[in-house]
Amino acid sequence: MEAKALEERLTFLENELNQKQLNIDHIWTMMAACLVFFMQGGFLLLEAGLVRSKNSINVAQKNIADFILATVCFGAVGFMIMFGGSIGGLIGFDWDLFAFDKVEDWTFTFFVFQVVFCGTAATIVSGAVAERMKFGGYLAVTLVISLLIYPVFGHWAWGNLLVTENEPFLASLGFIDFAGSTVVHSVGGWVALAAILVIGPRIGRYDENGKPVSINGHSPVLATFGCIILWIGWIGFNGGSTTAGTPAFAHIIANTIVSGAIGGLVGLFLGRFVDGHYRPDRSINGVLGGLVGITAGCDTVSLWGAIFIGGGSAVAVVFAADFLEKRLKADDVVGAVSVHGVAGAFGTIALALVAPAGAFEGGMWAQLGIQSFGVGVAFLWAFALPYFLFKVIDKMFKGGMRVSGEDEMNGLNFAEHAATMGASHVLREMEHVFGATSGEEEPHANFIAADEADEIAFYFKRLMDRNASLVTGMQKTTSVLVQAAQNLTHMSTNLSAQAEQTQSRAFELESTTQNVSGNMNIMATGVGEAGTLAQAIAKNADDMSLTVQSVADEIRNVMGSIEEISNSTGETQSVLNNAVVEVRQGRDKMKALGTAARDTGQVLSLISDIANQTNMLALNATIEAARSGQAGKGFAVVAGEVKKLADQTAKAIANIETRVLNMQAGASDAVQVMERIAGLVEHVNDTADGINLAVGRQTSAADKITGRLNKMTDMTSHVAAEINRVAANTNEASYMAGDAATQTGNLNDGILDVKQAASLSHTQASSLKAEAEQISRSAHDLNKLVNSLSLHKQAQEAAE
Repeated sequence: MEAKALEERLTFLENELNQKQLNIDHIWTMMAACLVFFMQGGFLLLEAGLVRSKNSINVAQKNIADFILATVCFGAVGFMIMFGGSIGGLIGFDWDLFAFDKVEDWTFTFFVFQVVFCGTAATIVSGAVAERMKFGGYLAVTLVISLLIYPVFGHWAWGNLLVTENEPFLASLGFIDFAGSTVVHSVGGWVALAAILVIGPRIGRYDENGKPVSINGHSPVLATFGCIILWIGWIGFNGGSTTAGTPAFAHIIANTIVSGAIGGLVGLFLGRFVDGHYRPDRSINGVLGGLVGITAGCDTVSLWGAIFIGGGSAVAVVFAADFLEKRLKADDVVGAVSVHGVAGAFGTIALALVAPAGAFEGGMWAQLGIQSFGVGVAFLWAFALPYFLFKVIDKMFKGGMRVSGEDEMNGLNFAEHAATMGASHVLREMEHVFGATSGEEEPHANFIAADEADEIAFYFKRLMDRNASLVTGMQKTTSVLVQAAQNLTHMSTNLSAQAEQTQSRAFELESTTQNVSGNMNIMATGVGEAGTLAQAIAKNADDMSLTVQSVADEIRNVMGSIEEISNSTGETQSVLNNAVVEVRQGRDKMKALGTAARDTGQVLSLISDIANQTNMLALNATIEAARSGQAGKGFAVVAGEVKKLADQTAKAIANIETRVLNMQAGASDAVQVMERIAGLVEHVNDTADGINLAVGRQTSAADKITGRLNKMTDMTSHVAAEINRVAANTNEASYMAGDAATQTGNLNDGILDVKQAASLSHTQASSLKAEAEQISRSAHDLNKLVNSLSLHKQAQEAAE
């Protein structure tokens, strides 16, 4: 009975101990999960510190968003795929695990621990693609990792952790990855590599020759603190992978701490050798590389193995980062690919080399092959498939998975979240100010900043350069202003003197214009009288033209009379010729007519005298015509005398005819005198010839007189026309003189205004002179101030 009771007591105690151990396992695993969850904050601080402040909010949001999404997706589907009943060793499936339908308490604890691992794998990508991937694109990447990439490969390596009967693909081969150097870190690193190759490097990461340009994060302090948090969290990451609260995790945690320290030490000094400086990211990534590397074999290797793996992982991180940056032109902002992908692969393979003898059933080299194979499979699965999927997603997204160049330059804090932090708002405003004022679309297009402090320095230098240009311009302007003020003072002095002189001249001009106005009135009156006189002269000229025309007409009448005389003389000559014949026939009878012939001779003598007088009158008429004074009266006298002469000639001819008739009547009684008559008739015939000649000469002279009179008529008409035009011009001149007199009066009024304006100008010029002197003093003061600014700037430059 006592033995049975003791056995029951021992069974009870054993059950109690097992239950307590289970409780401890739950507690330790949950505590480890909390530490791993705390690593999410470490990643957030690390990535936020290694990016520029304008992207820090975006990085933080990605870290919390990827864990939210990973928890939902991994809990709903991924956990089942990773730890459900294995199908061909490739994928797990269990309806009880789908959306947590029916699970035990331990399954919940195990899930919590594994879901934070999934969140870690997802968040690794965040730092690599920082500063240029769209937030929506990053969520798509998280979906790919949480639903497909991580659960499937996790099943291949860890598919028997929950269901021990499973025979996963890699685990069945003996592939060892205790806490996830490959399953978690390399998978996340290779997915990150695929993502950064698809979206390309940041703007300004490489110069025009393809040479890398450093872009520093805004806070190495945050990054360092994030690294320390991750280091602390790694205690739970590796130690919690035992999922048992036993002393076994002591060795695991010791290896973890030492490997991280050795990795940091190697990264610190190797970075100093490569870079020439103790760059913060070298020690940070050295620590993280050592932690990632030891994660696969932390339960297998000794402390010396941990030292080897930690140091080797740090070396791999440095050279892998250099290869990615310079050869592949892969812009990894935080070094996620080299730290997680490369260091994870190195640690997974290296554990086969440094594990204690007898640790592997097939020996070191066989295990080395298995480890290398597992690493290769991880790379193919976690890089090739995501690369293809990201290419497809990039085509599906409007504008691709990458933000626009403008959004990238402004920062994703504002572009994706409408939030600002640190100097990003200041930088954006400075960029906007410089772009708007300079007309440049991208004022920093040819400038590549190492960090935001560099950008601020760039804009501050531009501001100082602009201020220097402004000071230089102000110096020139103030010098010009001083000179202009002096010129203005001089000009105002001259203007005042000129205004005073103008005022004096205005008084003189007023008097002069008054005199001119009076003279113009007198001129207008005189020109008016001249116009009246010219009109009278024009009328007299017209009258003279008419008189000359009438004289010409009278001369034409005289010429008609002379022509009649000529005709009559011709007829008389014909009769005389007949008489000569008859006298010759009756010579005896002609003798009886002797007395009558003598009488006829007297008459003919009278006709001769008349002809002589006519000739003299014609001569006088010619002389008078040549003189053509205002008398035109001489032409009238000549015309009268010519008319009288014509009358006398007509009477004489009539007398001759009467006597000839008497002679004919007494012919029968005085035949005895015919002979003498015959002689007389012959003499008369000769005289008639002389008369005809005289009449011809008179006709020619009359023609000349008529032609000259016609010319006189034309000239008189022309003179009359010219005088009329003179009269018209005189009238116009009279009107213009009157108008000029009026305008002169108006000018006088204007001069009065000028006089008043000159007086006002003199007053204003005096005021202007005073103002100009004040401006000159102010310009000198401004010039001194600008020169002092210039001297201050030169002193600063000398100090620098």
